[in-house]
Amino acid sequence: MSREKRIIVAVICVLLAVFILKINQCMKCIAESNVMSRIPSPQEIQQELADRGYYPGIVDGKIGKESQAAWDTAIYDQQRKQIKQRMQKSAAAGKTIKQIINE
Repeated sequence: MSREKRIIVAVICVLLAVFILKINQCMKCIAESNVMSRIPSPQEIQQELADRGYYPGIVDGKIGKESQAAWDTAIYDQQRKQIKQRMQKSAAAGKTIKQIINE
């Protein structure tokens, strides 16, 4: 093997090693962050909805029509709250309704 080819192979090996180290660092960061956090169980979702007053049914871990309606209502209320906050902030900045809608 020529000297040039050995240099190219050595450079590729070094770059590959650095790449692998970076991937390991990223995987460690992801594992330690909330990105890979646990997905709540249906029972935990129902309990949270019940605690917030959205779900009147029995917390049984089965997602049915009542659970879905509670979820939809909670999402709707959260969206309304965010819109209200945005409008208040925009109104405080002196924007008109037309300007707020066109944002």
